[in-house]
Amino acid sequence: MKNLNIISKLLASNCIFIICNFSYSQTFEDENSQSSFSQSDKLIVPSRVYRASPTEADFIFLVGFERQMCAREFNSRERCLDLTKHLLLNINQPNLSVTETTTSQVQNPSAFISTFSDRNYTLENARRSALLDIFNAESPWQRNYFYIYEIIPSNNFVSVTDTYQRELNSAFHDPVRFRQLDNLYSLYANTNEYAAIGNISTRNIVSATRYEFNLETMDFVEGITLQNPHYDSSLQPSIHTNNYPIGDFSNAYQTTNEMFCEIDIRTLQINSAQRDKRSIDRIYSCRKPKFIDEKTIESPEKIFKKSKIKIKTKDPSNIARCLVHDGNFIFVDNCENSIYNEFIYTEFGQIISKFNSAENSQFLCLSKSIRENDYLKMEICDLNKTEQLWELKKFTDSNSALYTYKGTGVGFYNHLGTSYLIEKNNNDGYPIFTISNSSEIEEKISKPILQFSIQANIKGISKKNNYTFYPSIYSSVKADLVSELKAYQNYYNANLNLLFSNYGEQKTSSLVCYYSYVGKYGSYTLNLNKISNSYCSNIEIKDDHFKWYFNKNKENNLYEIIDKRNNKLVFSVDFINYHAYVANEKFLLNKNYFQNFSLSKPAKIYAENYAKAKSIGNKQKIYDNDFFNKFAFFSLYDYFSHLYSRK
Repeated sequence: MKNLNIISKLLASNCIFIICNFSYSQTFEDENSQSSFSQSDKLIVPSRVYRASPTEADFIFLVGFERQMCAREFNSRERCLDLTKHLLLNINQPNLSVTETTTSQVQNPSAFISTFSDRNYTLENARRSALLDIFNAESPWQRNYFYIYEIIPSNNFVSVTDTYQRELNSAFHDPVRFRQLDNLYSLYANTNEYAAIGNISTRNIVSATRYEFNLETMDFVEGITLQNPHYDSSLQPSIHTNNYPIGDFSNAYQTTNEMFCEIDIRTLQINSAQRDKRSIDRIYSCRKPKFIDEKTIESPEKIFKKSKIKIKTKDPSNIARCLVHDGNFIFVDNCENSIYNEFIYTEFGQIISKFNSAENSQFLCLSKSIRENDYLKMEICDLNKTEQLWELKKFTDSNSALYTYKGTGVGFYNHLGTSYLIEKNNNDGYPIFTISNSSEIEEKISKPILQFSIQANIKGISKKNNYTFYPSIYSSVKADLVSELKAYQNYYNANLNLLFSNYGEQKTSSLVCYYSYVGKYGSYTLNLNKISNSYCSNIEIKDDHFKWYFNKNKENNLYEIIDKRNNKLVFSVDFINYHAYVANEKFLLNKNYFQNFSLSKPAKIYAENYAKAKSIGNKQKIYDNDFFNKFAFFSLYDYFSHLYSRK
């Protein structure tokens, strides 16, 4: 057994691990024996819980898991015992939650030790962290192995989900408190966490399974399972009674740009009188980064061809119809009367159809208006808009109704003999829009198209005002004040790496894409050249000049936009206008060129993971931006899955 001499000295000189173990759970019981919190009659007690850690098994088998720093600094007891602060710490600084040394716990003001009832979730979450940080020298996961510990829970294990559920039920008649809690659903209830207060005794630890990194598969593979000689086989599983306070949640919020697990929402079991916001049964899962095992990123055209379907209904006169559109409004018509009557329904709830405009073809998304009780329309797809997410809810065996992301229904509005779709409130007189082939639609649910609006403000031009770029006339690209470009919106299609603008049209318009042609493109050999704009399609492209990537520059920790050949997008003033250029590595950039950007969240997540993939690639001698893009793409997919997935 390793490090026995060191451990013996620690045990002899410090009453921190076993001899002077502090009982947080007992202290809580003593101080809250008259607690007004109701106790659940039917708590789910898992037979096993699991914890991942890069700490050696022989060390954990000897001393167990402890949070001794909070015991030694008991004047910070409230901070240590706050369940919400513990959850936020694990989300925003996940590395701190797995370290077991005394030194590391100075940074970890929590008396709780995370465990989870789902072994697969624990394993995949650990694999994800280890894969992302295996080459990061500052990370505790920066090693080629980790362990999954199998544990018997005892009465100092708090069920985070049950605690949250109890508090949510009790807040039903307090709208402000209920809304605060409901908005934090994913923080408390997604992972089935059982948080141990203060310690996990070595008696409760059954075994440890080692996972080691394999260079051939670029993944962690299961190795030996070690049995704990100190495990007490007579222990019976138990958990803390459901009276633990949830902590200070009033100002809680989640902030992280890390690559996301795909964690789906489970149905809430709450007061039957309460509105059911999540009526679809869901499970959670967490995968390794998909760049490891995904071969291709599918184009929107391929996604559409595989899953396209007609959406069938009956109009208010009970005549069979299909949903159709004209590139703007959406209505019902004879199923054979329109070429725009094919749609896909994605796993995020997008309803997407193709439209051939005068300039080019594109995919559009069904969108509700920002105004209440207004017509539904087809607009440029944008995953940042929940107005473009829809849910099918069955009300008979054969019929479903269509609901918005916020839970309002859809009805018919007859105008000059045409039945348009309109947002419907329960008390209005509009007939309900029903879907008669919802089972068929659900069976052909498709992958999403990752297209979203972006804010990309140019850093350095002005300290007081934000500048961004837009497609100007005569095919040029310029920068101007954001306040002067309110009608302009830039978008990114991650399936195609397409960076484009709505060209000043707020809703539906032809797409205008940014086009690069400097260096190593045919006869173009200039080190610096202006970029242009051109009408384009988000269905499928084969021209690398249209491809752009977001990246985080490791030298200055700032964000940049690069083209297929790693040329940087830069801006420089020409008399009174700021023009866009691309510069290759041979062009010496100076203070007259602005090449850094502040990005909105999805683009920032893409950039962070593109840079991480470059770091991994450099270690493996991989210099392919298609590889980096794949990592960033599926990280972005995980981010939106975390928000919207309906599986």
